[in-house]
Amino acid sequence: VTADLTGPAGSFAYDGRVDGYPKTYAARGTLTFTNLDARRLLENDTIPETSPTGRMELDVSGDSASLASTLASLAGVVSVNLDRSFVDSVRVFQALGRVGFVDGRARIDTLYVDAVAGRVAARGGIGLVGGRSDSLRFSVAVDSLGGLRRYLGASDSIDVLEENGAAAPADSIDGRVDVNGWIRGWRDSLDVNGRIEARNIWVRGDRAKVVAGQFRFADVTDSISGSFVVRVDTAVVAGVAVDSATVGLTATDRTRGSFDVHVASANGPQLFVHGAGLIAGDTTIVSLDSLNLGVRDH
Repeated sequence: VTADLTGPAGSFAYDGRVDGYPKTYAARGTLTFTNLDARRLLENDTIPETSPTGRMELDVSGDSASLASTLASLAGVVSVNLDRSFVDSVRVFQALGRVGFVDGRARIDTLYVDAVAGRVAARGGIGLVGGRSDSLRFSVAVDSLGGLRRYLGASDSIDVLEENGAAAPADSIDGRVDVNGWIRGWRDSLDVNGRIEARNIWVRGDRAKVVAGQFRFADVTDSISGSFVVRVDTAVVAGVAVDSATVGLTATDRTRGSFDVHVASANGPQLFVHGAGLIAGDTTIVSLDSLNLGVRDH
């Protein structure tokens, strides 16, 4: 098959072989694409605007009788190489991916994305069917939060004060964030755990010198349960100096959970809060079980 199509959604071309004889389907060839807009191509406004340019090498086959049989029998390799592109207005400098399929598993030999905000890398595998669990290690390195500006809200203030008393624009965004972790399990039952570390965070006037946390969640593709704990040191939030703060969130399932907060201000007072949350349809209910304010005895 040789095809070359161009339209409002961009252009793509395929050169290779397609085997459509039931019930085993297969494809072996090269797919190239330029400024491909998935939103227009699929006529789905919920998809972010994209304009990727690159190529995909295909050499795969599988049983098409059902989704389960396709995933269990899928075999071969798919490789993707993305050149300079935009995804939801975020500039991507390069992206590489190579995934092999065998024995009901997807083995990710290479996954690397280099974007204006930072880098994403992963290596390992994920089970595609029950009884074929695997594990994948991932890392996210954000060199500057400024590359994610559009996702971090807006500020109504004109400027704020830095620690040295100088004025700084209220929309200043900066700081480095590193996330490292593991994904384990199979397609319908995945567990995720890892750590997050951040330094010199500044987001529209709020700032923190050090942020460190860890997360551990089970069955994220279904009922989801687990916890997330984060500690912040030497921060200013809404103009209040904070010496340290610890926030812990525990999810019982998708709709219920609890939280604990401990904040120690720079001038002595401490705040302790414990509560719970419940999501019922489009309503979120938050209840406070305890709230204590401790003041230093002079």
